[in-house]
Amino acid sequence: MSSDEALHPTIFRVELHGAVQAVVRVEWKENTLIYNNYYLPTPKDDTIEAALVLAAQELENQAAALSLSGADFIEQYPEEIERILNSIPPYPLTQIQPSENTWREFWATMDAIGAWKWELYYEQEYVVVMDGTWWAIHIEYAGKVLKTGGHCSYPPDRNQGRMSEEFTRFIEAVARLVEGYPFLTYYLEPGM
Repeated sequence: MSSDEALHPTIFRVELHGAVQAVVRVEWKENTLIYNNYYLPTPKDDTIEAALVLAAQELENQAAALSLSGADFIEQYPEEIERILNSIPPYPLTQIQPSENTWREFWATMDAIGAWKWELYYEQEYVVVMDGTWWAIHIEYAGKVLKTGGHCSYPPDRNQGRMSEEFTRFIEAVARLVEGYPFLTYYLEPGM
């Protein structure tokens, strides 16, 4: 195994959904990082926006019908989450090959921010938010596993409505992996 292969994840999937404005998915497939950005800025994208809204509503309805919290639904019905997310039509994919140094920096950031210890799900308590940022992460690397997600609440301390320093550093690290392609970095402004 080359040193480059030793830096590659076994599984890497990060998704961020921003208030029905944008969806970004970064996924490791066949030794390539696949960047997929679903932007919804114009009327011609109404079909995708409608699919996103329907997917979010379907997730909420299924969880409620089963009297489950978001975390329990994600844990008990991952295939439903996958099916619903895959119902959203894709935009063109971009293939990226991060350098060895970029991967090293990413893994160092993961360790430094304590990401491997993040909880399964983060959500706001006692608040119903119909928009906001929804996110999901599944990364496996060197025997470590991170499987987490949330809605308007962020690790490690459940910052509600504001991204924590650690989560911000995670987003910045993924943005470096995708070599300058937009990765919801506009959310990193103060107060977001």
